[in-house]
Amino acid sequence: MDLHHLIRSLPDYPKPGIIFRDITTLLREGEGFKERLLTNWLRLFPENA
Repeated sequence: MDLHHLIRSLPDYPKPGIIFRDITTLLREGEGFKERLLTNWLRLFPENA
């Protein structure tokens, strides 16, 4: 599942040179959030797969 469309990038916020990642849409999308969480968990703790 590609979740990039659920994460907004805001360049130069709050300062020039910083890219703020807005995950509000990801949090609202239950399945997307679940998928992202599981992907990160399995990457950090592969022995729990």
